Amino acid sequence: MGKVREMLKVDGQEYWTLFDTGVRSTYVVSAVAEKLQMTQTPHPIRAALGGRVKVTTCTALLQAEVQGHLVSTHALVVDEIGKDEDGRRIEILFGALAMHQWGKRGPRSCLRSSSPSSAGNQAGMTDRSETDRDLIAVRV
Repeated sequence: MGKVREMLKVDGQEYWTLFDTGVRSTYVVSAVAEKLQMTQTPHPIRAALGGRVKVTTCTALLQAEVQGHLVSTHALVVDEIGKDEDGRRIEILFGALAMHQWGKRGPRSCLRSSSPSSAGNQAGMTDRSETDRDLIAVRV
């Protein structure tokens, strides 16, 4: 599992991003989502993220530039993702499905920075997204 932290350019602005192949979905905080095209979900979506269950009724279309490549994916909008191991607030959590859509395992540096003590581990960054009816246990 690889984790990389870097700035991600979205609509000309840069946001602190954690790329984590151990997290399935992509997440953005509300402050980032306000600048994106958002859509209401037909029902609440629960996501276990960072050892807590988060509920959202909104997704956002994330179109960003990653190492010179344009990437487009949907993200779940949450109030807070967590902090990295240096205490810096994570604004975007770029998950494995988005990296797969991108056609990469992640940023090139992701393949070199895959230590288990990397960023995100402190916040317990694992996820599962399910509906209210199908919430499953949080992995920690």
